[in-house]
Amino acid sequence: MIKRPQELTIKNVEKLRNGRGNTIVQHLIEGEELKGKAKLISKLTLEPGASIGVHEHKEDFEVYYILQGEGRVMDNGHMQPIGSGDVVYTANGESHCLENTGEGNLVLLAIVINE
Repeated sequence: MIKRPQELTIKNVEKLRNGRGNTIVQHLIEGEELKGKAKLISKLTLEPGASIGVHEHKEDFEVYYILQGEGRVMDNGHMQPIGSGDVVYTANGESHCLENTGEGNLVLLAIVINE
């Protein structure tokens, strides 16, 4: 199956997980296509100053692959800088948040897989 950009579901989400600003969520694979194995495979674009609020993963884990831009992520309770090419892994039972600290968009692939 090939999905063309115009076939993908795109949503603008204000204050994602009680964060700040606007995040564009482009669902790459969704619903029944995930076969119950994952909750999310999406491309996220955080506009300058936007953030995803602190949230805990329960019975799943999340991977961020940073495609473009600069930001900070909470990793094991500490804020760490991230940028293009970095991978962030948040295990089951851990919490994290992400913020765009750059002047341009922060673009990443987000994958949430069931434990």
